[in-house]
Amino acid sequence: MNMTDRNELAKLYGKRKEYLIGKQLPETERAKVEITPLALDDMELFNNSKEQTTAQQKEQTLLLLSKSLTVNIDDLRHVAVAYLEEIFDCVMDINNFKESDKIAKIKASLQKNE
Repeated sequence: MNMTDRNELAKLYGKRKEYLIGKQLPETERAKVEITPLALDDMELFNNSKEQTTAQQKEQTLLLLSKSLTVNIDDLRHVAVAYLEEIFDCVMDINNFKESDKIAKIKASLQKNE
């Protein structure tokens, strides 16, 4: 029986991508961030349920963003909501996700905590 070569499989791992955050800022003031595609185990972070409080939804969304940016979740607590939304859009892009009602609810959870 032939086995898949691990080196070949590694070619399929998600590759980090660089984005500029701060559309409304002059280009020299924009933040350059690297975003990592999410792994299958992280997909549950997109499942905000109706039973979750707004605070729980916000924490789950911040965790999703921190995993994508590979930063500490506390570092994100000081980022303006507008920039968190931009980062979220980049996470959607790198994972090839489309806008949906579920995604709109996740973004709304960010806005509720401005």
